[in-house]
Amino acid sequence: MPYFFRFSALSILCITLTSSLSLSAPLPATSTSSIISKERGLFFSELGFKMNAGKTDWLLTPTPSGSKYMVTLYKSPKAYKGTQASLSVRLDRLKEKQDLEQYVQKWLRKYPRFGFEVLGAQNFSNKGQKGYVVDLVHKEKSKQLRQAIFMQANSAIVMTCRDHRENFKNSLRNCNSIIRSFKWTK
Repeated sequence: MPYFFRFSALSILCITLTSSLSLSAPLPATSTSSIISKERGLFFSELGFKMNAGKTDWLLTPTPSGSKYMVTLYKSPKAYKGTQASLSVRLDRLKEKQDLEQYVQKWLRKYPRFGFEVLGAQNFSNKGQKGYVVDLVHKEKSKQLRQAIFMQANSAIVMTCRDHRENFKNSLRNCNSIIRSFKWTK
């Protein structure tokens, strides 16, 4: 058998095998890809977590430029009295080891210095992941906040839901839906 024929047959065999194998893997922007997902506002972080907009009409929006701690941002499509409800996700890298309870207690002491009144704080579990929720209201402004905090290793993920005080109850349903979608991936 001539050398050329053996090389061509081998080439065809390799091309056929590699092309059939490549078809079995998910391709970007196909129905099995996370790019085309049924989950609205799907966000994957290189920090080792994912979340989505849940059953809300909130939009995943670009983070403000120059914000080095904010990881992502969801916003309500509508404003109320000039305030657009939002859920920001911030990373807090910890210099020293501390557990979730210690981290939250430190912030509970600091909130009043920033003009916030703490309405309540409690731990919770979300898909087997420990978290802490803190409800706040600004004493002088008409803003209300809820923070959900998750920790892993030396990092805290702080989700802050904020809206006009009068509309906060409506926004809270949407914020809670997004918060419930949070999951560590690493």
